[in-house]
Amino acid sequence: MSEQNISVPWGRDEVAFTLPRGWHVAGVLSPHAIPPVSDMAAEVRRSLAAPVGSQTLRDIARARPRARVALVIDDGSRPTPVAGILPLVLAELEDAGIARESITLIPATGLHRAMSRDEVAQRAGAPDVPRPRRSADFPAGRDHVPGFLAERPLRYKCRESDTG
Repeated sequence: MSEQNISVPWGRDEVAFTLPRGWHVAGVLSPHAIPPVSDMAAEVRRSLAAPVGSQTLRDIARARPRARVALVIDDGSRPTPVAGILPLVLAELEDAGIARESITLIPATGLHRAMSRDEVAQRAGAPDVPRPRRSADFPAGRDHVPGFLAERPLRYKCRESDTG
């Protein structure tokens, strides 16, 4: 069996590589295409004003005006339109009384390389969009996570299903 050349989307580019001899590609999976909304900003505003099963972000933030807020964004390898969403989320928080210096932006890079400040600014929508003063980015791998985070177990809450 011969080697196979493969190309996959990666951010705005593609990454090409060769599979070793003997490897077999069983198939290529692609997401189902759905039509985009006609006005993304209007849809984000609508979603922030009428969330499903929750208070609005503005109401939650208004109840905690001195709260510290962490906003997690994905890195450039994902197609999420962060620059179109984040400014509207920031506006909701600021309109609710959350001070800009209380907002931390965290790039969630997973096992990808750390993002530069310029990449974070571009992802967040700068220069047209004001961005939080602080950001945190950890190198890939648990060995590089600050001790105070690595020592704590992951905690989450889930709600029992209403259907059974």
